[in-house]
Amino acid sequence: MEQKSKIIGTTEYLVTQMDAVSALKVQTKLIKILGTGILSLVGDKGSVQDKLKTLIPQLMENFDDEIVNDLVLSLFKKGVFYKEKGIPKAIDFATYFAGKPLEMWKVVGFIMEANFTMGESEESSSPIIE
Repeated sequence: MEQKSKIIGTTEYLVTQMDAVSALKVQTKLIKILGTGILSLVGDKGSVQDKLKTLIPQLMENFDDEIVNDLVLSLFKKGVFYKEKGIPKAIDFATYFAGKPLEMWKVVGFIMEANFTMGESEESSSPIIE
């Protein structure tokens, strides 16, 4: 499984791609939230940026606290780290993002991009990631 890194704000984040079983569970949650809108992720046409621009409004329309919270927490369950003085450290979600909700959503976008880019280039073009 590949690991990708990205600087968001002033912090370097590392994301290890999910195993197939974990990715399937996340995809199932996305289908529950987005319905057929999720199909736009699997098409060959369009960039990650364009795909996420389409999905974000659908996510907001179908926002259910319990389902979205479960999805976000499952994304951070394993394989997501930040670097402190060059050393990767696991993220304790409950405390790490306290007071940093915007950064949390940017990292969520990076996790999605790292796991579901469908063979696109490695460079981030996500609208919610700096």
